[in-house]
Amino acid sequence: MQQQIRYRVSWNEHKGSYEIQHFRPRVIGWLGMKPDSADWFILLKQIPSFAFQARNGGHFTARKETRARGGAYWIAYRHSGGQLIKKYIGSQANVTIARLEEIAGEMERRTRPPSVKIPANLPQNVGIQTQKSSLEIRRMKGLLLCPNGSLYQKERYWS
Repeated sequence: MQQQIRYRVSWNEHKGSYEIQHFRPRVIGWLGMKPDSADWFILLKQIPSFAFQARNGGHFTARKETRARGGAYWIAYRHSGGQLIKKYIGSQANVTIARLEEIAGEMERRTRPPSVKIPANLPQNVGIQTQKSSLEIRRMKGLLLCPNGSLYQKERYWS
């Protein structure tokens, strides 16, 4: 059974700062502490995980894990396109807003599909059928448009 996240750190646009929310089945309150404060680092010792929502929209779940070398480390997790993306945050001392925003930005960039550039010499009557997954080959009439933007003749590969 998946653990329920009991804390969330999110950007409050109205206040212009991050706030920490405490959950049971729903939000029951906002903790008076601010991230990066002494109380924040005390809280990190006590909780196993929290959700993070950055001001730029990036998000992930941070979980505390114990490593073979000893000590607890924080890892960021996010699902995208059926895959689990994992990124090392660091030890408790490294769990700062600056580091969390950096990780959220990196994960956001990794989950966006690469933009596909359509060549200018593409015939006008060729339609592109886009897919959700950037890793899938996009089919066109008589041509294949690969994720890197290259065009190939279908017959060359599927004859």
